[in-house]
Amino acid sequence: MSVARSYAKAWVETMDSRKEAAAVLDSAQAELHSFIGALRENRPASMALGSPATTGQEKIALTAALIQDLKLSHPAGLLLRLLAQKNRLNSLEEIVECIDEVRMEASGGVRGLVESPDPLGEQDLRDLADAFSKKVKKTVKFKWVHNPSLLAGLRVTIQGITYDGSLSAQLERVKELLVYGHGQH
Repeated sequence: MSVARSYAKAWVETMDSRKEAAAVLDSAQAELHSFIGALRENRPASMALGSPATTGQEKIALTAALIQDLKLSHPAGLLLRLLAQKNRLNSLEEIVECIDEVRMEASGGVRGLVESPDPLGEQDLRDLADAFSKKVKKTVKFKWVHNPSLLAGLRVTIQGITYDGSLSAQLERVKELLVYGHGQH
């Protein structure tokens, strides 16, 4: 289990043990995304939190100030303070992604990855999620990743299984047919 997943799982379990409602966790996750966005916009703060020259106490104080400035809830602040104390703020984006996965798995769903050479709209992702939810008989939530090497089409990965409908995969199958007289599959 990755460090990020360990922190995510521990945070979700802590919030569950405190009987935090799903809406509170949803809100805290959104706040964590806001914190990430604030760091992207505040280059000096981002550099200070990532710098080995900044002491642990300075990172904790800066994190506390950002939590207060952004008016973050107790659940979001709890995680951010812990990460500052453990010098793990550099893993925040990965941890937030893992929180989503852990929560999805706890509710019986799965996360999937959609790769495409062109951006997909929210409705496209919802339609794909609906179709694959029926296929795997679980709620599916997708993360989209830009992959120009696919040329066209999509590559979808869920639970370690890849469904490749990309143009590059089709061209590879044609190449196998031409070179070997049959496909490998």
